[in-house]
Amino acid sequence: MTHLLHPGAISRLWRHVLQNTQEYQTHQYSSPALGTRLFAITIGINYYSHASYQNLKGCVSDADEVEKYLRNELAVPSEHITSLRDLAATRRAIIATIRGIGHDMRINQGDPILIYYAGHGGEANAPSGWPSETERIQLLIPHDCGTAPDGSIIHGIPDSTLGCLLKEIADLKGDNITVILDNCYSGSGTRELPPRDSPTSIRKVHYEYPIPPNLDHQIHAPEMSRALSAPLHGNPRIPIEHTRSLQSAPDLRYGGLNSHVLLAACRSGELAREVDGRGAFTKALLATLTILAIEKVTYSRLLQLMPSLPKQHPQCEGNHQGRNIFKGLAPRSRHITHTCSLGSNYTLTIDAGLAHGVTEGSRFSIWIDDRSHLNKDEPIATIVVDDIHPFTSTGRVPNSNDLVHLRGSTKLIAEHIESGSGRPDLVLHIPDMPCMKPVFEAVTRILKRPNRRHMNIILSSAENAQVRVSKERNEFYLYVNDPEVTQYNLRRIPRSIPITADAIDFHRIIYFMANYQYHLHRSDIRRSVSSGPLLSNYVSLEFYKVRKFTQMYDRLREEGGNLNLDGTGIDIIQDESWYIIKLCNKSQFNLYPALFYFDNCDLSITSLYQPPSTQRYGRVDPPLKANSIFTIGHASSGSVPFMFEIRGSQPMELGFLKLFISTDYIRYADVEQQSPFQSSRAMTHYQPKAVKSWDTIVVPLTIRRSSR
Repeated sequence: MTHLLHPGAISRLWRHVLQNTQEYQTHQYSSPALGTRLFAITIGINYYSHASYQNLKGCVSDADEVEKYLRNELAVPSEHITSLRDLAATRRAIIATIRGIGHDMRINQGDPILIYYAGHGGEANAPSGWPSETERIQLLIPHDCGTAPDGSIIHGIPDSTLGCLLKEIADLKGDNITVILDNCYSGSGTRELPPRDSPTSIRKVHYEYPIPPNLDHQIHAPEMSRALSAPLHGNPRIPIEHTRSLQSAPDLRYGGLNSHVLLAACRSGELAREVDGRGAFTKALLATLTILAIEKVTYSRLLQLMPSLPKQHPQCEGNHQGRNIFKGLAPRSRHITHTCSLGSNYTLTIDAGLAHGVTEGSRFSIWIDDRSHLNKDEPIATIVVDDIHPFTSTGRVPNSNDLVHLRGSTKLIAEHIESGSGRPDLVLHIPDMPCMKPVFEAVTRILKRPNRRHMNIILSSAENAQVRVSKERNEFYLYVNDPEVTQYNLRRIPRSIPITADAIDFHRIIYFMANYQYHLHRSDIRRSVSSGPLLSNYVSLEFYKVRKFTQMYDRLREEGGNLNLDGTGIDIIQDESWYIIKLCNKSQFNLYPALFYFDNCDLSITSLYQPPSTQRYGRVDPPLKANSIFTIGHASSGSVPFMFEIRGSQPMELGFLKLFISTDYIRYADVEQQSPFQSSRAMTHYQPKAVKSWDTIVVPLTIRRSSR
């Protein structure tokens, strides 16, 4: 089967994109304040010294266009951009340039950093001892990759080496790093390359050199990483204040997917194409960025707004894909939208169901397309859900006049604005005391503008309340009456609220408490009548202590057995140990996992792993394959080990590991939250029959002080 694109089809696609671009030029925003602090490296390689590597046509042009966008649209000074093209883009130069970002005295902590690469990618067998889920590693192919004049081998740049370089930068400059890769690594059709005179090229080579186990050892070694993290004259590192019990291992705070957000041209098994002298992905990306107010758009939303590319599904990876582009911050409000389609009998089917928190009677607002929603246009209809499935729901359009607009669009967008009868209650007790006036005012504010997608707020007596507010000395505290918590003799949230807190402060805290309780306890309430399998019977969460066994930070060895053996909870001692988590899938289904840590001490919800995001109608490879193990906290999954510590003087802390698992891809952009106490105002194999199912697993985790 051929994988080539007909140039005429591409031309028609881009005429459509350019027409849309002209239509939305009035919504263009330049960002000079942002641009003056942005620093970038752009790499474009058309010409390769290796005779068997097919030269490319559009990589240099793509890199030049990225620079033009940075200078013209974001007002990035030319001296903030480092360019590597063709012969200049050697292995040594690429590594040195990326490392140099960490030592650039002009760059402050938190400044946005962009690294763009257009060129060939490759794939090789992982050397013995290297972490890899598939025993394969991916590489960027520099200009001089191959046999050098002296007979030595100049290797590609492995993904693990790039990850270590990004960690070095993040240790010094912060994690506001964006990496854009317009290349591909692997795929069943990669040998079906086009002829050299074809207008279509594939950015992929066949990499024939074995990778030595000690390749780039000086970059992987933690001693080198610590040396690079030492304070530099005139640019001291900002000290890290540990405010959560869950930590990344200290040397690895910015390792794996913590250090950056990655925008990739395609998913595994696909090909990154260039057509008529331009990369399809880069061209689509720049066309979209140019018409957006990027200060208001997240990375994951950016991909949804891009035009679809034939046989190519761009991916967004990283623990911070919910942040606004280049800003290093999450948006204050998160409007989760879903695609929908109009059927017969005035019925609208929405791609959101039980797994997304939809209940019977839920209300959705409908927009004509993504940009209409982004521009805050009035919705064209509002529907009420009357039939729900695990991943879809349906409702009737109440007004036949709305059908004219609905029938005219093939890209309808729905936003969940209010849950129905199944919405849970947060039962709250507030003592009748003068000092509680700001708490009552906060509840009044919430009732006027309720958290209608999650929980109702109900006032009750102290005996019947799930949460009660108490004043002790000159501070406020929250007490929780939740059997999952009280079984450990814990009732009071340790973090206090200052006596000076006002209604806005309490509004934020109660809102975060409702969000915390909702996501911690929600599950498939209709599992008993669901046609899908009970996935938690086939998936287990295992928890292991690990230690380093070489000087390479990503080489870990398990120490002891599974600490969650019976599945009832994990009890550990605070002792500077490192931990990893294994998800074991014994089912015949490929699954999408998402893992979060719920911190009972400060109400924060931390994402430990989420699948990559992609375009509206794109596909994401299921990370947890059938009958396989997926490790979180290991370099093979793009993450680093975890540590746990106790804050303050209390003898123990409690948190919950919650695993969401599903047969379909789900976005969890509204789950993660910071602690409301941190700041007051901010933010040919057998193919089984396809089924639709989702489930959750919750594991209590207690951390106790050492008896020493």
